[in-house]
Amino acid sequence: MKRLYKALRNLFLFKIKYPWVEYGKNVSVQKSCYFFSKNRHTKIGNRVGIGRYCSFQSDIEFGNVLMIAAFCVFI
Repeated sequence: MKRLYKALRNLFLFKIKYPWVEYGKNVSVQKSCYFFSKNRHTKIGNRVGIGRYCSFQSDIEFGNVLMIAAFCVFI
């Protein structure tokens, strides 16, 4: 059930709300995260976990095997 919820959450975030964000396999992003990119260049690698209320406000690329704590802001 948990895997299904994560898949639905990623589908909503990355196909509907933020379709320009490219993401790899096994990515866990909380629904309270916010993505804004002037040039719409945001990439998230494989096996990445992003905590609650994170804000990404620039063009950014994350590699593989990464965990980002809650309430982080990337400007």
